[in-house]
Amino acid sequence: MLAQVKKMHKLLDLKKSANFQGCIQVARQVFENYYDHAIRNLLGVFPVDHLDSHGQPFWSGPKRAPSHLTFDSNDELHFNFVVSCANLVAFNLKMEGCSDVAKLREMCQKS
Repeated sequence: MLAQVKKMHKLLDLKKSANFQGCIQVARQVFENYYDHAIRNLLGVFPVDHLDSHGQPFWSGPKRAPSHLTFDSNDELHFNFVVSCANLVAFNLKMEGCSDVAKLREMCQKS
């Protein structure tokens, strides 16, 4: 509960500053939480070589072990995810978004 309050406080501070770079940072955190930290945590509980209760590989058949991603601003998929997320954050905070690709790339590389 306290973590959620801290996140809300951080977003309200972002709204006051009206700084799109802050939206990029929030979006990067979302990317890292979903595609790096959550996957590392899952693999910490169920490592790639983990066996189920029957002695069979846990990660087999349709259940394949995921790989974590490290954000790369030059990867179009990573870049588009972060930019889209940042613009959604800005929209929800009633801030102006950004569509200048060169400026967005620079902001992504700073975060």
